[in-house]
Amino acid sequence: MKFLLAAIATLYLGFTSVPSNAAEKWFPFPVEVWNKPFDFSSSRTDKSYVALKRAQKKWHIFLSIPHMKDAYWIAVNYGAISEAQRLGIKLSLFEADGYSKLVVQKNQINDCVKDGADGVIISAASYKGLNKTVEDIAAKNIPVVDLINGIESNKISAKSIVNFMTWVLQQVTT
Repeated sequence: MKFLLAAIATLYLGFTSVPSNAAEKWFPFPVEVWNKPFDFSSSRTDKSYVALKRAQKKWHIFLSIPHMKDAYWIAVNYGAISEAQRLGIKLSLFEADGYSKLVVQKNQINDCVKDGADGVIISAASYKGLNKTVEDIAAKNIPVVDLINGIESNKISAKSIVNFMTWVLQQVTT
């Protein structure tokens, strides 16, 4: 689903360079695409991501993040909300209140699916701890996107993760 990719790209943008004006066009945006999807050891190709102008319908997307206790996750929240508004989709955001709150995150995600999610974006509190949750969601043909932190499951639909070392080096050199 292309709308999910647009939302994901904005989330990445949200914590790397927030536009001074929320209506400012943030794309095309440089991304690396793995030549073998989800294989960290495969070669990568530099591409430019261009977001959709609008979503095809008012999708209801659920975003689960570990917490909103620092500027990083607040920026992710800002980017997600801004992009959802621009696309004309409904976004429901949930935060688990910390990386130690995996059970809370699982319960929030399961509740979102019960509430009729068209798609779920997860920034996991645990790399392996959400594998069964992701598998259950994927079995219902609901797209699951792995955002920022990484999820071990091979049942995800897409990844938008961060190479923190590259990001840190870019911040230091600019």
